[in-house]
Amino acid sequence: MSEFNVDLEHLMDDVVNTYSFEKWKIPIVENVDNFIDESNYHTISFTIDKEKLEIIMHGAGISKEDFEKLSTIAWTTKIGQLGEKRADMLGFYGWGLKATMIVAESIEIMTNRDSYQGGQRWYWVGRKPYYNFIQYSSSDLNENHTKLIYHLKDEYKGEIDQKRIIEALQEFYPTLLNGAPARGRKRKFLVNGKVVPPPEWLDEKRYKKTELLKNLKDAGGRVFISDSELEDNLRGIAIIIYGRMLKQRIDPHPDIKRYTGYVHADFLVKLLYGDKIDIKKNDPLYIEFKKKLTIELENILKRNELMPETTSSERELLREIHKIVGKVFEDVPDLEGLVIGQEKIGTIYMKGNDIRISKTYGPSSKTDIPHREHEKNVDQPGGGENKPIIKPSPEGEKTAKKTRGSRKGMPQFMIVDLSPDIEAEVKGTRIAINKNHPLYQFATNSNRNKRYHICRAGLEAILDSSLKEGSIKIEDYLNLKSKVMQMLGEHL
Repeated sequence: MSEFNVDLEHLMDDVVNTYSFEKWKIPIVENVDNFIDESNYHTISFTIDKEKLEIIMHGAGISKEDFEKLSTIAWTTKIGQLGEKRADMLGFYGWGLKATMIVAESIEIMTNRDSYQGGQRWYWVGRKPYYNFIQYSSSDLNENHTKLIYHLKDEYKGEIDQKRIIEALQEFYPTLLNGAPARGRKRKFLVNGKVVPPPEWLDEKRYKKTELLKNLKDAGGRVFISDSELEDNLRGIAIIIYGRMLKQRIDPHPDIKRYTGYVHADFLVKLLYGDKIDIKKNDPLYIEFKKKLTIELENILKRNELMPETTSSERELLREIHKIVGKVFEDVPDLEGLVIGQEKIGTIYMKGNDIRISKTYGPSSKTDIPHREHEKNVDQPGGGENKPIIKPSPEGEKTAKKTRGSRKGMPQFMIVDLSPDIEAEVKGTRIAINKNHPLYQFATNSNRNKRYHICRAGLEAILDSSLKEGSIKIEDYLNLKSKVMQMLGEHL
């Protein structure tokens, strides 16, 4: 049995190419991630001059056993008992520290942990990384620590400076700089001996009002309401995981340009991938979190009178639309899982204790709803007509029961001004119908055409948004769209 050989030149290229942000930021970000992952570290200090970058993490060190394995490609201390990546850490499989070599001709890595002191030197020969152990004796630092010295390549000597290091820290770790804890500890950041200030957008004095995100399970944060429109890069809610901010904010209402904020959601750490500035958005854990955050955010925007208003004639039209769409939702319950809506109490039908029975469409026949009452469209003992029915479960053994339960509310439609190329789109818990789209303008020649256009465009927006986000497969999308349009035709 033989092991695979490793092409170190191309492997190192692949490691570095994983990063979508500027290469000079890699040693800043990866070392701060390691600093956060070790809960005993309390202060990280960056010292930069023209020739080298020095980073010292105070409060912990690396054990002798781990330090001697540090240069091993794809080796990491951040694994659980079964060999899996720990779900409470930012670091991945030992790539990060190796990737930091991109900026340096060589790196000296030194650590002090209790009675152990060790040092390594990593360096390039051509395009391959090499290492050797070096002596390290710390005389000026009394506590446990890890120290790295980057002897910069010529192209990075002018690119990494004090100002840029501060800006990178403010970009990736804004709330930590503002005093928020990570892994149960507040952290201190120094650049050339000075404390790094938080970014200006976190200064509450800049805003008209601040509201807490306090109804989210395992997450919390703040929303800032401004008197004036905010810059594009600040709009929406920043997602922060163990102090690290993702690149893309959640912004279900891009037309409302006066709110910003952040949410700490450490439990999403297992969904990070690549260079950890993005997240797996098609994962059910993220989809459910985004729905709950959107509802909470919309309640805040309503309280602050930032949600768009409709005219009296539009409200009358939308009442009719909601009746029609509500009937479609009753007949196609799979739509509920694709929308973000406030939950409400209503009648549902259950098979046994936990299997919900769907109301569907087909030839009427005796259903497994007990014949205790003759509710319309539920108890249908035959006849062969095509009506909405309660479909028996596949087992057909247990009887279904009518009960009171929680179900999602139908999304609210609204008529708004959008770019002429947008027909309709999902905005939080609402469906925005664009009055500037040519088809909307054409449909204004009759109420019947307008009702059809709004219903059709809105329902398609729900399906298209779900397909784009990955919460529905293309086969299910096509089948569901066919069923939805059939039901819409029946109820118009």
